[in-house]
Amino acid sequence: MFYIDCRPEGIRILLESGLSKCTQLEILDLQDNTLTLTGAKTLAAMLPNWPLLHELGISDCLLSGTGVALLAQVLSRGSHKQLKILRLQYNEIDHKTAEKLANAIDKTLPELEILELNGNMFSDQSDVVKKIQTIFRDRGKGKLDELNDMDEPSESDSLEDSDQESSLDLKDIEKDAEENLDFQEEKGISTELAALLKQTHIN
Repeated sequence: MFYIDCRPEGIRILLESGLSKCTQLEILDLQDNTLTLTGAKTLAAMLPNWPLLHELGISDCLLSGTGVALLAQVLSRGSHKQLKILRLQYNEIDHKTAEKLANAIDKTLPELEILELNGNMFSDQSDVVKKIQTIFRDRGKGKLDELNDMDEPSESDSLEDSDQESSLDLKDIEKDAEENLDFQEEKGISTELAALLKQTHIN
């Protein structure tokens, strides 16, 4: 999936209709595709289907701080303890979201070896960076990439992410995804039935 410029609707179809059934999935690389918050919602809802995931690549996907916060919430549930590589560069992650991510790493991602966060919107000298580095140091494993292209969010960016985050509920997102999957399955059955009826000239 790397570098194919897939859009949010394409990502939704790919994840919901295809990869959600691949429960043994170990590597998911969606880097440099346009997920945005819409795709992040779908990804957050589908992540529980892949408990064996070792690598998740979602750098350069325009996820937004709110989208990454949703993903951090899923990861904090403790169902992805085998995750070793997490690529999140250039996704507009702010300090608040990075804190949530750090908490998930500390509590529920014990095997994480590579974390990529360059190109986001918090200081490379911030306390959250030091926290992540301390977690890795105490474990004796884990590497954070070089944060040499960081930015600081404007006040309007921070307020916008805060407003979006407060209006999102992961359970609602998962429920919507489940209902959409049910609809797709019903539609698939109807399509197959229509084809069979056409073959028997009953339509």
